[in-house]
Amino acid sequence: MLKNLRSTGYLGITVLLLASTSTAVAQSGNKFGLKAGVSFSNLRGEGEDVSDKDMRTSVNAGIYGRLFADQHFGLQAELLYSGKGTTVKYNGLLPLTSEFKLSYLELPVFAVIGIGDVLEVHAGAYAAYLLASNVTTETVLGTFEADLDRDSFQGADYGLLIGAGANLGRAQLGVRYLHGMAKLAASNTANVFLGNSRNSTLQVYLAVALNSKN
Repeated sequence: MLKNLRSTGYLGITVLLLASTSTAVAQSGNKFGLKAGVSFSNLRGEGEDVSDKDMRTSVNAGIYGRLFADQHFGLQAELLYSGKGTTVKYNGLLPLTSEFKLSYLELPVFAVIGIGDVLEVHAGAYAAYLLASNVTTETVLGTFEADLDRDSFQGADYGLLIGAGANLGRAQLGVRYLHGMAKLAASNTANVFLGNSRNSTLQVYLAVALNSKN
């Protein structure tokens, strides 16, 4: 129960931060818009029995707001749906393959540094709230859903991010790496599968400003 309360608190803080940023953007005439893209995610620090793993391809989509958009240094906050996870193959007496699908509400906050009129670099941090999880395991005996529900994972994730973007009028093409720092497992069963695993995600996206005149 305490973990759920903490997760709810994180979500409340996320919404308040984004609301504050949106208000500031509206008042100052800075940039806000929509963005969507593809995520390539994996896990770092998995258990010793792992023999191989494959990236999970998913989507990221949401809204963003930027302060000081007309200057070479700005601040940006986003609120995104972000799919993460991986497919992991385990050695053992009975080899198995598990597919982890994790869905997050994600809040990146970062500095934007312009390089000329087109290119910019990003550096900052993110916090995320786990919305849902699904784990499917395949063995020689068949495929089944592992006994891992949302409560088996930490409700909150956080980490650092770096990225870059190219501005093309109202649009921006960008790439970003998110380095998760929170351990994912929150139960003994999850710890058997995941060990000290943390999220590792590469995102490619297209963002479109809704209030830009360019």
